[in-house]
Amino acid sequence: MKNYKAIGKIGEGTFSEVMKMQSLKDGNYYACKQMKQHFDSIDQVNSLREIQALRRLNPHPNILTLYEVVLRRWDRRAQKLWSVHCILEHQLLFLAGAATESRPGEPVLRVRLCCVCGCAACAAELRVRLCCVCRRAACATGLCGPGSVQSRSPPVALCSALASLSSVRRVLQGRHVGAGRRHPLSERRIMHYMYQLCKSLDHMHRNGIFHRDVKPENILIKQDVLKLGDFGSCRSVYSKQPYTEYISTRWYRAPECLLTDGFYTYKMDLWSAGCVFYEIASLQPLFPGDNELDQISKIHDVIGTPAQRTLTKFKQSRAMSFDFPFKKGSGIPPPPTNLSPHCLSLLHAMVVYDPDDRIAAHQALQHPYFQEQRGAEARALVSHRRAFFPT
Repeated sequence: MKNYKAIGKIGEGTFSEVMKMQSLKDGNYYACKQMKQHFDSIDQVNSLREIQALRRLNPHPNILTLYEVVLRRWDRRAQKLWSVHCILEHQLLFLAGAATESRPGEPVLRVRLCCVCGCAACAAELRVRLCCVCRRAACATGLCGPGSVQSRSPPVALCSALASLSSVRRVLQGRHVGAGRRHPLSERRIMHYMYQLCKSLDHMHRNGIFHRDVKPENILIKQDVLKLGDFGSCRSVYSKQPYTEYISTRWYRAPECLLTDGFYTYKMDLWSAGCVFYEIASLQPLFPGDNELDQISKIHDVIGTPAQRTLTKFKQSRAMSFDFPFKKGSGIPPPPTNLSPHCLSLLHAMVVYDPDDRIAAHQALQHPYFQEQRGAEARALVSHRRAFFPT
């Protein structure tokens, strides 16, 4: 790591921590993901799923770029014990932070949310710790008070969808818009982001990988380019089932992940993407369950209980039996913005209960909702070809 200078910590998880680094060679900023586990051979490092996946998927405009893997001897006396540092491109904004649009000249603040009370904790340098009981984020300084934003900087409008119970949304782009007033993204921008997300999923699935943890924190934006990151939970679509049961963040977990003993497929990524789709359009989570039972209940409240054939299929993949009383479901709540019928059609196709009936990423890219995006892409390709191959 002698070629990089540490700037500060971006975040920390169970298995890794992410630091902002500056290259001493080119002066550019990078994100360094340091694994907490230590390895005793290069083969062990090369077998890490995340490294294998990024090497296979890069380069792609909508996948976070892995520039290099740096190995550092953990203990000079232990010749074969290594720590692993993945040097990734540094993105400026999490998709969770794109849920409000700012106008030129208005302040953009970086804040952290306390997931105990849901309020903004402070400005850029506030340290956030995890509660040892519930593992939720709590403000280390005790600054937070319910419903208040305590900071020396001007207040910001908070998106309640960002107060996730499972993690801290680390970067929030907002602006002072008055008492609780929020401004969702325009449909054009939602379309732009969702097209890129579907392209990243399609590229990943075509290469035999599914992500298993698609959520706003793992979707990053820089200069209107969306990139999918954090492949620490990814698996091969060809690997043998059952998979890990407790996977994906609860609010974005597909029914087959909740109701089977690890028998799910790449289609779970489309369910998660549908939940993200709704969240950036409405500034509200679609299924904010407090636990696994409540998560299933929230899903049934909205889209109803599944057909008997779907339940039978799920029961065959679970040791314990279950039944649900019939519920029609209230339907997906309409977002505050008037969305086009094509937009709602794609959203409904992504949050289909039965994964066999759920739309795939390559099908989503051909949906009428993305006709404008496909046209713009085709025109850009023609222009590019003319530039390189003039007639």
